[in-house]
Amino acid sequence: MLELWPFVRTRQAQVTDDFEGARQAYRYTVSFFNQTTRSVRFQRVLGFGGSGVVTLWSELDSTGQRVRDFAVKSPSVLDDPSFEAERSWLDTFETAEHFVQPFWLPENTLDVPSEDAQMLMMEYYARYELHELLVRISESISNNPTIPDGERKMEYIPSRVLWRLFLCRLAYPPPYYDGRPDTYREVIIPDQEPELNIHFDMHPFNVFIADPNDSWNDVPEHWLVPRFKLGDFGLTSAWDPNLDDATKIAVANVGKPGYQAPEQRRRDRMVEENAFGPHTNIWGAGWLMYNSLTLYWTDDDEWEPQVCPITMPDRTSKNLNTWAPGLVGHANLVHERNKRYSVELRTLIARCMADEQEDRPSLQELLYIIQVNIARGDMAAANAQMQFEAARQQNPTIQKPPIDIKRPPPIEDNDLLGRFFQEYLRDPPVREDPYKGYWDQRNSS
Repeated sequence: MLELWPFVRTRQAQVTDDFEGARQAYRYTVSFFNQTTRSVRFQRVLGFGGSGVVTLWSELDSTGQRVRDFAVKSPSVLDDPSFEAERSWLDTFETAEHFVQPFWLPENTLDVPSEDAQMLMMEYYARYELHELLVRISESISNNPTIPDGERKMEYIPSRVLWRLFLCRLAYPPPYYDGRPDTYREVIIPDQEPELNIHFDMHPFNVFIADPNDSWNDVPEHWLVPRFKLGDFGLTSAWDPNLDDATKIAVANVGKPGYQAPEQRRRDRMVEENAFGPHTNIWGAGWLMYNSLTLYWTDDDEWEPQVCPITMPDRTSKNLNTWAPGLVGHANLVHERNKRYSVELRTLIARCMADEQEDRPSLQELLYIIQVNIARGDMAAANAQMQFEAARQQNPTIQKPPIDIKRPPPIEDNDLLGRFFQEYLRDPPVREDPYKGYWDQRNSS
């Protein structure tokens, strides 16, 4: 039987080869800033992985007061080609609204050009990653039974938030050109083939939650829902279908276990004609949405696609071979917890995670379905509020029912979104570093 796992945080340090490499990168970063400037201050380590470490720094003014924070990513291996690739992609996506952005210190802050250093300076997102959000909700599910009712938190992401997250993840890499505005809203141009920029590393650690204050008065997409930004472009590739088979396999056989698209899982599929394209990113976006709806993930060896009957948007029936377990199909195949969300949302995610690229929706269809459902949810909430206010005029003592913290209601009013925002998005979470006492040790003992 397929095993699904909840999202959990690392609570105990494990001194591995990855950590040793990250510690060397940390020491390099601290040494570089200590030798080149007095206008920044080290804060803490934000995280690390097999490719390097990310640290938090503050820019200081002439009086030593903090101006703003920024993140620095440093590779474990000098001259790592994936690191140089990420530097290039950050330049390409500069000002794109839903992509992690580079950070620039004022001119002459450093004694040497930052481009000469083995590091990337990027915007800091104090609300961390999508993974942290999913962990916190999972922790609420575990903690709620042991705490008073008034202190319990919501145990799910509302549908109206999920549809907006879906739209953020749909944002497609823009073409590079000069003179872009400060914030470039990515667009999908009808009847125009998008560029074949494949991320190859889409997972919850690489989706970051921006400050909601930056988009509070933005389009309705970001009302009570901050921007979700895609980052970590070290494996991103401008796919060339004319590559020889060996090179195709080398470029595509990458990524986090459990987060590879079906076309990455077998060598014969990697070398098929048109194996990779927008449909690959769409599969990754679908898997991220599955994670966000169910609060689970897997890389179980028994994970295989399953044929599930679905109803398409045109009301026709289809047997869909999908990698989305327990989301659609016959009632006995759908996990009970997932049934609380609409069939439309679950079906769209399952289609994004279809095994065959022809069964996945196009970017244009995705955009249309998501925008329709955002508008539909907002309209239903507005109508429900008007009905409540009309009823209250007749009976001033009438009250709304309490918010169900376990199950999204058929109509999600603005009070529900406001509560989710207050509990999970308004304030930056406090996250401890289990490796805090290890970074400055000279050895692993």
